[in-house]
Amino acid sequence: MTKPYATDFAGLSGRSAEYYRLKYAEHGDSPRGMDWKDAESQELRFETIARYIGWKPAPSVLDVGCGNGEFLAFAGRKGFSCDYFGIDVCGEMVEGLARRFGKGHAAVLAADRLPSLGRTFDYAVACGTFHVKQDAPDEAWAAYVAASVRAMHASCAKAAISTFMSERADKRYGRLHYPEANWIAALGRSLPGAMFIIDHSYPLYELTAVFLKT
Repeated sequence: MTKPYATDFAGLSGRSAEYYRLKYAEHGDSPRGMDWKDAESQELRFETIARYIGWKPAPSVLDVGCGNGEFLAFAGRKGFSCDYFGIDVCGEMVEGLARRFGKGHAAVLAADRLPSLGRTFDYAVACGTFHVKQDAPDEAWAAYVAASVRAMHASCAKAAISTFMSERADKRYGRLHYPEANWIAALGRSLPGAMFIIDHSYPLYELTAVFLKT
């Protein structure tokens, strides 16, 4: 594995691709293959994100860091219809999504490169996509996350929704990124419209931020 302290976004997303490629190779189509602890916490994250999506009429949803498409499977289990498209930096996971749901539902692409997709969606969601920084400097990772959220917000018509690790976690891991709530709020205020919600109401050391469009 390369050891960069690269501040370029391509370097950071490339290292993320390598990280998740190894997780997927080891654990396959499972929550652990997506680097989640278990199915229960994964489901709770999805349920929290789903609160902020208007499901009727069926919306278009961009899943940023889609993995093998488990959010699409979750929507199906809940009876939610949507026009779904995912992006991920890990090509193996995108291939896994195609095996589950057919081709044409996802592409290999980093979040900060969303403008190259040339599409607009009702909602852009990111579940866990920005949690793992590995050994990247906090400042470099924060810049990458901010650029990615701005690209998500520009690519949606209603809201960009993302989970983040909570600064209030009682145990921290060096590979994870714990942005301060004030930083998330400042990011929200910097976006067009400057309207946002920070939801810290569920029993994980995480939060969900909803960056609204006007």
